[in-house]
Amino acid sequence: MFANISEAQYPQSLADMLSKFEIARKECMETLFRIYIFAV
Repeated sequence: MFANISEAQYPQSLADMLSKFEIARKECMETLFRIYIFAV
């Protein structure tokens, strides 16, 4: 997750930056889901 956010700081294009942030967002949602599953 953090690697994609770091790479998005120096994108080759706007599409590249948005793609990296979207991947990081999906990984964050997956992490939150796993935390929720283990907490229940």
